[in-house]
Amino acid sequence: MEALNFELFSYPGPTNPGARVQFTLPQGTWTSVVVFNRVGEEVSTLLEGEYLQPGVYTLSFRGENLPSGKYVVRVQTALGAKTTNVALLR
Repeated sequence: MEALNFELFSYPGPTNPGARVQFTLPQGTWTSVVVFNRVGEEVSTLLEGEYLQPGVYTLSFRGENLPSGKYVVRVQTALGAKTTNVALLR
């Protein structure tokens, strides 16, 4: 089965206290969006297993309670996954 091809962006970067995560889905699919710290611990769930129609989606990642550093945002769909980095500065 071919992996789903979709776009994923985060902006602005580096940022304080949060960032926007934007992704485009060319077809409807089950989708989760999770943020991890540098050691792989989950620090935030932006979207948990929702079915999304084709389109462009923008989610906010608020990091007020997190230390400065780099974080990984992972968009997981039924047919594939992509990651992007977000840098938080205090």
